[in-house]
Amino acid sequence: MTKRIDERSEAKQRIRSYLKERGIDMSAAERRCGFKRGFLSAGGIVGSDKLAMFIEAFPEADLYYIVTGDRDRQRVIYEDFVDDLIKLVTDLVTKKKLL
Repeated sequence: MTKRIDERSEAKQRIRSYLKERGIDMSAAERRCGFKRGFLSAGGIVGSDKLAMFIEAFPEADLYYIVTGDRDRQRVIYEDFVDDLIKLVTDLVTKKKLL
């Protein structure tokens, strides 16, 4: 149980980092998300309802990173996409040669 609470409090820190990296004022972000004033600067955890509100306000944010802290997921998805694209193009070229 302690690990889960730690992960959710770290999610709040990652949200603050996300906002800081983009030069977004925390008070403005709280208003945009519909959070109470001071929510992001206070300690504690971020529940799924608050994460949903944050992603609705900032859809470009990487929810997977906010929750897990793992940035490598995007790289893996990209590599899988490139591999699939190469396979598709190769298959199309092969089929065209056979026709």
